[in-house]
Amino acid sequence: MASAEEVSDPVIYNSEADEAADLKCDGAALVGIPAETIEVLSSGLTDLVEPDIQKSRVRVQELLRDQENLLQAMKEARESFTDRPEIQEIIKVFYDAPIYKSKCHAINREIQSVTERMKRLKQRAVKLQQAKQRQEMANADALERERQREKHLEAKPAGMPN
Repeated sequence: MASAEEVSDPVIYNSEADEAADLKCDGAALVGIPAETIEVLSSGLTDLVEPDIQKSRVRVQELLRDQENLLQAMKEARESFTDRPEIQEIIKVFYDAPIYKSKCHAINREIQSVTERMKRLKQRAVKLQQAKQRQEMANADALERERQREKHLEAKPAGMPN
C-alpha cells in the first residue's frame, strides 16, 4: 500500500499558460525529445492544418448565412401564405368545424326524437282508428238489434201469417 509521502497532491495551475508550459516540459521529458524539436514539429503541424481549419471556418460561416437566408425566406413565404384571405377562410372553417359537428349531432338527435314520436303517434292513430271502427260496428250491430227488436214488437194483424 502507498504511504502518504508517495501519493502526490494534484497540481493546481494558475493559468492556462502555466498548464501548457508544464505539459510541454512533461511531454519532452517523457519522450526524450528536446523541447525545441517539439516546438518546430508543433508549428509545422499547425502551419499544415491551419489553412484547412480556416477554409472550414469560412464554409461554416457561409452555411450559417445560407441557413439564415433560407429561414428568412421560409418565414416570409409562410407569412405571405397565411395572410391570404382564402387561407384565413380555410382556417376559420377548420375552427368552426367542431361547432358545426356538434350542431349536426344535436339536429340528428332531434330528428331521431321526432321520428320516434311520429312512430308512436302513428301507432296510436292506428289503435284509435281500430277502436273507432269497433265502436261503429258495435253501434251498427246495436242499431240492427234495435230494429229487429222493434220489428218483433210491432203489432201484427191477426190472421196474417208471418
